[in-house]
Amino acid sequence: MSDPLKILREKCLACRACSLGGREISPKCFSNVFSNMSPSRIMAIGQNPGSEEVKKGEPFVGASGRFFNEAAKGIIGMERSSFYISNVLRCFTPGNRQPTRQELDACRPILDEEISIIKPTLIIALGSVAFERLTGMHGIMKHHGETVVSPRYLVPVIALLHPSPYNTNNPTNREMFHDGLRKVGDFLRQAKRMKSFSQTGREWELKSEKMSRDRKTYLNVDVFLEDMSRGKMMDGFFLSEEVFQLLSAKIQLDRELAKQITDMAVVLLLKADGKREVEDLLAIAESFVNG
Repeated sequence: MSDPLKILREKCLACRACSLGGREISPKCFSNVFSNMSPSRIMAIGQNPGSEEVKKGEPFVGASGRFFNEAAKGIIGMERSSFYISNVLRCFTPGNRQPTRQELDACRPILDEEISIIKPTLIIALGSVAFERLTGMHGIMKHHGETVVSPRYLVPVIALLHPSPYNTNNPTNREMFHDGLRKVGDFLRQAKRMKSFSQTGREWELKSEKMSRDRKTYLNVDVFLEDMSRGKMMDGFFLSEEVFQLLSAKIQLDRELAKQITDMAVVLLLKADGKREVEDLLAIAESFVNG
């Protein structure tokens, strides 16, 4: 078995890192559930599987999943298969209670490896537990529908309420969830404008470095950083949304990079046609350096 995702799936199903793993919930149905194995780089990550998920061996197939499927199809025209779906905790909890910190920590290596394999362009955090594990941030209502960058994974994350009946039976919460999905659609449309993208293939069809230069849009953060270090950015360059988000996150984690960007401020502004993005980056860098 050479597919790293299939290898990780087997590792997950065999996991006994905490007391939840390997419990028989019903005849021949065990607590561990991995993912829907969809070949997509748009991830939707929830809290943990429920009883229906255990029976079918796939996340989000109960009432919450059905609501998510219908809302995604109706509001942004995306089928369930357009998302790679999993959870931050891979096992059913007794009484479907909220997982403990120890249980979530035991599951962290699976999540880390999964995100490393999928290399998502966007993660939709379904619920407060998933949002906290992915970003370290609290207050999902405050950040609902916002795009933030995970400092651990350097991936854009959009937080939505968990689509459970408890939330979505409330008309206000239901409309909030729908509005959050519209924000997901806006993000994906913007990303699609920046690069060619295959919704069913695990790999985004990234443009080559030469094509990126021809279009004067940096699609790869490493290419931009290499050019910046040599002072040879493209004349009239723009930054793709993904590159801008990743640079914003990197700047806040690396003071040396932040200082390098502030030192290059004049050159960056002279070279860029996308001056607004560069000005925003400089503001972030200056705030970090001077903070």
